[in-house]
Amino acid sequence: MLTLKDFELQLNETILRRGKQYYADGAVTGLEETGKSIWHAKVIGSTTYTVEIKLIDKNKIEDYSCNCPYGEGICKHIAAALFRLKEVLIITRTAQPEKPDFKTLFQKISLEEIAELVQQNMDTVEIRQGAVDSAIDRKDLSLAKKLIAEGIKIARQKGHPGIVSEWEKELLRVAVLEEDKETIRHYTKYFAFDRWFNRDYYIQWRKTFTAAEWKEVIEKHIAEKINQIEQAYQKNKGKVWYSPDVLLLDALAPIYVEEEYWDRLLALVSKDIDLDRILQYHTYLVKEYPSELLAIYLPAFEREGDTAGNRGEYINLAGKMKTAIESIPEGKEKIIALARDLNQKYPRRPAMVQELNKIIAMDKG
Repeated sequence: MLTLKDFELQLNETILRRGKQYYADGAVTGLEETGKSIWHAKVIGSTTYTVEIKLIDKNKIEDYSCNCPYGEGICKHIAAALFRLKEVLIITRTAQPEKPDFKTLFQKISLEEIAELVQQNMDTVEIRQGAVDSAIDRKDLSLAKKLIAEGIKIARQKGHPGIVSEWEKELLRVAVLEEDKETIRHYTKYFAFDRWFNRDYYIQWRKTFTAAEWKEVIEKHIAEKINQIEQAYQKNKGKVWYSPDVLLLDALAPIYVEEEYWDRLLALVSKDIDLDRILQYHTYLVKEYPSELLAIYLPAFEREGDTAGNRGEYINLAGKMKTAIESIPEGKEKIIALARDLNQKYPRRPAMVQELNKIIAMDKG
């Protein structure tokens, strides 16, 4: 049986390499445990694909699926998700050896001794962190910033972006203590959008402005992001698979949700053809725009019915149709009619017919 600890030893070399590159590029997003030992993730490829992985004892891989066209076992998207899941469940949760309490040590020695110890162990992150903590406790924030700046320089020279990021968060910590608003704004904005959206940093960034100031700031950020994406698309037009609308949805939807810009969110969602991506924003939009969502869902359901090819995908489609009926009851007849049309269109898919008949049976409810 495949396990998270050693799946890399059992995968096709090409699939493994491509999956690892997707993972390294940050293409795996939205990883979450949606049921007991059942994990879902989005993997951005030629479009955004949905991966499901079922585990036993948080290590053994019992089952997996991806809605991409690859039909020969584990695809590169599943491999990418496995790398991310391994990071979350195995690497970060593996017990680490107990580390010396440098902070307590530094509280007992002089500043000169601290400086000497750090100088002798410049590359040891734990020692430098202990010195930073000690400097902050002693309210010597200038020394703390100096130690952090040196740590950033060393980490960059060694090519360790993760450590650079952690030191930059320490700079933010100091900035909060100093009430240095400009530095707080710089780093909270950066971390709010670093690789993926971080709501906590976003809110911290927003809180540094008045309501009137924030309106201008966020509108400027939105305009800059739109311009950046459109310019990049024009520059690479003909060389890339994606529409700029895909990137705009990923970049702006979290902002529109936080700011409750529901009309703008709907406009972006209406340009997407990936049903799973569209449904991520269902709960935000369904109360305000039920008929508009129905108009988006019907062709999306039909596309998914045309491409579905196994029992799991048929169950998934029927579940989405049921959700839409329950939350948009006025669309019930049209969704049921579509289920009938799909059954008539694909009578040789008995599993699909069986699952969609459950939707058609709701007509009696």
